[in-house]
Amino acid sequence: MSMSNTQTETKPSNRALFNAEEIASMTGMSRGFVYGAISRGELPSVRLGRAVRVRARDLEAWIERNMTGAVA
Repeated sequence: MSMSNTQTETKPSNRALFNAEEIASMTGMSRGFVYGAISRGELPSVRLGRAVRVRARDLEAWIERNMTGAVA
């Protein structure tokens, strides 16, 4: 049985941790912008050896904190 592309897409609610490149891709921001937010402490992160990861719930909270205007 094969899976379609829509079934294999990565969604924030399906994963626990994301790297900066994945966050950049999901948000449309640059990887450098994401790393900057992490280094400034704006986006909480977890360091596993040399790898830096962001928990899905922290990413969602960061997005919520930075939303402006009314949500439709």
